[in-house]
Amino acid sequence: MRKSAVNIVLMAFLLVILIFIVLFPIYFTIQNSVKNLSDIFSFPPRFLFTPTLENWREVVLASDFLKFYRNSLVIAVITNAIVLFLASMAGYALARFKVRKKEDIAFWILSNSMMPPIAIILPLYILFSRMRLLDTFIGIIAVFTAFNLPFAVWLMRSFFEDLPVELEEAALVDGASRIGVYFRVTLPLVKPGLVACAIYTFVMCINEFFFAFVLTGSRVKPAAVAILNFLPTGVRGTLYGQAAVASILIMIPALLLFILLQKHFIRGMTFGAVKG
Repeated sequence: MRKSAVNIVLMAFLLVILIFIVLFPIYFTIQNSVKNLSDIFSFPPRFLFTPTLENWREVVLASDFLKFYRNSLVIAVITNAIVLFLASMAGYALARFKVRKKEDIAFWILSNSMMPPIAIILPLYILFSRMRLLDTFIGIIAVFTAFNLPFAVWLMRSFFEDLPVELEEAALVDGASRIGVYFRVTLPLVKPGLVACAIYTFVMCINEFFFAFVLTGSRVKPAAVAILNFLPTGVRGTLYGQAAVASILIMIPALLLFILLQKHFIRGMTFGAVKG
């Protein structure tokens, strides 16, 4: 009994440390967003200071960051819609249809997400340059879709495989078409999977830097690249407060999406974990 109590206390202590490690960078960023430069560089660090909204005013009102922020949201939303549509269709086909060497095809699809971006960025840049897709929404959305789709297909396939095929067979017997069964029976049942896939894709699109940095310019630059505007330039130095504000703004959409869809996301992560 005493050993069990010690284990519980030790586990609670480790959890507190883990929560501190995870949340402290967020707290530190929020704190820096309302500090002036002298407070940011003070040593030892000041945890009691006079807050200021000057950094927020500079980013939101006096800079073009919101334009790039809008670009990020447009890219993420459109990419998400395309990925969900294609991944759900492909995942269903791999889960339900008898395809020759289906497992090899599924692994080949997943293996595409293992390719390091640096390996293809040069030929991709040359291709986009000749096709006039550099610094365009079509080009960057196509790239984001291509690199998020493999994992999304694999994820959706696992959700479809966990559904009893008898549900679809019963609907087919009742006269429903295969397309009707897919949209009216199967797809609503894997809603948690769609939510999990959507949150994953959205976060990946918002945070993607490498492809966006190389393949976009001033016209469709996303927020993850625009944050470089607050890094050292000439004698100005790094604008730590403004960079903190930009970081917070980048985090907000994914955080809100998770909060709104938290129930479905958790169901999606545990879907099929226990089978009768």
